[in-house]
Amino acid sequence: STFTPQNSQLPDELVTSLAYSSNGIMWIGTASGLASIKDSVIEKDTVFPPYYITCVDVDNNGLVWVGTSGNGCFRRNANGTFTQFNPATTGGALASSDILSLHIDGDSVWVGTNGHGLFLYFNSNWSQYYSANHPLGWPINQVNHIATDAQDRVWFGTAQYGLIRQDVSNQY
Repeated sequence: STFTPQNSQLPDELVTSLAYSSNGIMWIGTASGLASIKDSVIEKDTVFPPYYITCVDVDNNGLVWVGTSGNGCFRRNANGTFTQFNPATTGGALASSDILSLHIDGDSVWVGTNGHGLFLYFNSNWSQYYSANHPLGWPINQVNHIATDAQDRVWFGTAQYGLIRQDVSNQY
């Protein structure tokens, strides 16, 4: 099957990311907003603004996280509303609105940015990994991809320093 804006509710032909949730819904990030598909039926999320989505992931509670280019990070709440995280709404705790990657690791949400490094959302708090506060002592200012392997090590694909691995004891 082929799904386009012309034959479905897909917001844009440029699909930028996909994430599958445990309830059988595939979330679709596009250049013009968010949609979902279940049983071959696409529904455009009319609550989410028509922002350029860079990444989508689903946390352990089934909440959808959405990264955008220039508008920060969003969490889709159980009632269908969104909480926006950006420098203004977090008091600077999330210092970037340009999100490149999202990754859910247990109860942690890793957020890779373009220019401000790596952020961790855990227990409703933000932590930034950048320059002086990073264990390696150098800036990771562009994190393009994040993944966890079978040994619970978190991997970060960066633009400046190649591939970085964090093991379960927070060693790099």
